[in-house]
Amino acid sequence: MLDAPKHRDNAFHKMLGNDIIRDFQDGVDELGLSMGLRFNDLVLQQRGNNAVIFANGDRVATLVGVDANSITPSDLD
Repeated sequence: MLDAPKHRDNAFHKMLGNDIIRDFQDGVDELGLSMGLRFNDLVLQQRGNNAVIFANGDRVATLVGVDANSITPSDLD
């Protein structure tokens, strides 16, 4: 679980594993992208009650209890 100050939950990196974020709040928290990733590089899928985020075919994050359709470019830092 990642808990970062100032409502920034995580910075996603290409091919560095799967971060599990348990406290993401849509409209409150922001997700950071790094190493040249953009929102259009992401694939968001719903798996049960969780949003799973893939970049370049690799799973980079799971947002526990979050609807994948709620994640938009405005959720990025």
